[in-house]
Amino acid sequence: MYTVIWKYKIQAANRKKFEEEYGSNGTWAKFFSDSEKYKGSFLHKSQDETDSYILIDTWTDKNFYEAFIKMNSGIYTRLSSDFKTIHEKEERVGSFS
Repeated sequence: MYTVIWKYKIQAANRKKFEEEYGSNGTWAKFFSDSEKYKGSFLHKSQDETDSYILIDTWTDKNFYEAFIKMNSGIYTRLSSDFKTIHEKEERVGSFS
């Protein structure tokens, strides 16, 4: 199993939209689900900071993840750009296996 973990800081006014788009049934999950090697995304709201979230994207392995991103870089870049307005900060925490 390969995971990529992201941390987000959002404004309260964007909470609903953020949770919809980044949740397990959101736009990102639908985009990634085009790959059978994608195993799901899990959005967790911080219990300590009301404006912080962790997103965990899971794949069967790193090579499939990287190949998917490379093959779909145009869509990935467009989605990233489209959703910049619903979070204040996006930080890639890291990748893990």
